[in-house]
Amino acid sequence: MSNVEIVGRCTEDPELRFTNGGKAVVKFSVAENRKVGEGQEDRVSYVECEAWDKFAENIAASLKKGMRVIVTGRLEQQRWESDGVKRSKHIVVVQNCGPDLRWARATVEQIPYEGAGSGSSSGSSGRPSVLNWRVTGRWR
Repeated sequence: MSNVEIVGRCTEDPELRFTNGGKAVVKFSVAENRKVGEGQEDRVSYVECEAWDKFAENIAASLKKGMRVIVTGRLEQQRWESDGVKRSKHIVVVQNCGPDLRWARATVEQIPYEGAGSGSSSGSSGRPSVLNWRVTGRWR
């Protein structure tokens, strides 16, 4: 799999939904601007991103349209068929996400990880029990 890093602005507020099984999934898009060529022409790429579980809920509670963000994740191709036509698109399955602090200040609020075992420093996934964060602050 290919790992990618996207630095840009959220093009919309993240959309949080839940599967029939109760699993959280968030989808959002990031616009990455860059200058290319001798005339320094502006080019914009729009990248669809998705995240799952508590991480999805944290993203939905933290990101808003227009915020500058840094997203890292795994590039994944989704395939489906619609009206007999095979289609596909690439998305980024988010592994890390946060504000771009070159352009903003943020206050980080530590929130408990709900999957933590009693008296244990890590949950069933092996992750530390308090690694979920919510970011608040002013954004340009």
